[in-house]
Amino acid sequence: ASLSFDVDLGSSGSGGDASLGLEALPFGSVLDGTESRVAQTVVVTTRNLPDGTLVDVTLNGVTRTVAVSGGRASATFTGAEMGALLDQTRYTVTAAVSGGGSDAPVPASLSFDV
Repeated sequence: ASLSFDVDLGSSGSGGDASLGLEALPFGSVLDGTESRVAQTVVVTTRNLPDGTLVDVTLNGVTRTVAVSGGRASATFTGAEMGALLDQTRYTVTAAVSGGGSDAPVPASLSFDV
């Protein structure tokens, strides 16, 4: 079994510029022992980013580079990677357009505790 949470690379108002935002994690702001032993999938949803755009999703120094297709992309962190997260520690998941550039949306992040 795996749990997932969404990363929303949404539109920000005028001009339809791409921007980054993160939805709340399904387990809230705390990852418990059971959830930390299974694979976790980060679902990236996009607006105003073309198919093929690469997005880096990073957690605890592990980065998955995923391609947008049909407004979505998924990055999975293994149960072993999740199990390596230390109890009573705060972690941050970050999503950023790979390669950045001056016209790339500002990276978004979301923190949670274990």
